[in-house]
Amino acid sequence: MKKKVNVFGKSIPVLAIFVLGIAVVSAATLLTYGTITGSVLVSQAVEVTGDTLSFENINPAGKLVTDCGFSVKNNAEVEAPVIFQTTQCITGSTECDSPGHDEDGITTEIVGELELTKKTVDFNLDVWEVLGNKVQIEYTVVGVEFNAEVTEDLQSETDYVLVYYADNDDRFANPGQAVLVEDVSENLPGVDDENADLNDYSAEYPTTPFGAKIWYVPLDALTKVNGAYDIDWNRASEFYFESSLIQYNDLGQITVYPNEVLDFCVENDFALNLVEHKYTITVDIVPN
Repeated sequence: MKKKVNVFGKSIPVLAIFVLGIAVVSAATLLTYGTITGSVLVSQAVEVTGDTLSFENINPAGKLVTDCGFSVKNNAEVEAPVIFQTTQCITGSTECDSPGHDEDGITTEIVGELELTKKTVDFNLDVWEVLGNKVQIEYTVVGVEFNAEVTEDLQSETDYVLVYYADNDDRFANPGQAVLVEDVSENLPGVDDENADLNDYSAEYPTTPFGAKIWYVPLDALTKVNGAYDIDWNRASEFYFESSLIQYNDLGQITVYPNEVLDFCVENDFALNLVEHKYTITVDIVPN
């Protein structure tokens, strides 16, 4: 006989009450309060543009071959750390499947261009007016060591030298020192350069707010002190100053700032005694 109980004046089997209880508990537990959904199209933040490297009709042994017209652009609103990774290999060899492989006899570097200009020097202003006098230089972005050289000197200045100038935290009250380009032995900006992450130049250079300064100055405006050079600021009107801040990294680690377009060339130096083969040169720009 099924056991029954009296509920609200009615006789109901115990099993029915058990099932009713489960239904009541289940109905009282919400699985969701609501759902909101949507879709979004994500475009690539970092774009690399430029044609493929071309060595057609070139016998490069013993030559320096440069291809330009390449760029990296950051479309995002945040910094984009990237790595320039170069590979040289005998075409078709297994080394071509190993990004970063270095082939004996071939050196690949990433090179940038920078315009230096004279400016109206006013220590009461953070941003100095740019004048018409200009000098074009080429500098190493990624390579074994840093180098920079004048490629177009419109003023034909004599006894001028290229220097790396690192600022202190208060750049006017506490001037820094300059280092000859050929004496640079670290990545740029250097570890003691306050322009690396403290002094913000976004008002003057919106797409390169941090970085290193390269200047073109008269040699006799420099006085060597403790391995670096003090600058004669009384002659600042003769200096050619940076038009943007730059970076150099021997491991290829570069920060591309929001809206920055980093134009670069790929420079390949082929040894004179390079073994006769067909070679493949590759530059990958990958997230860091």
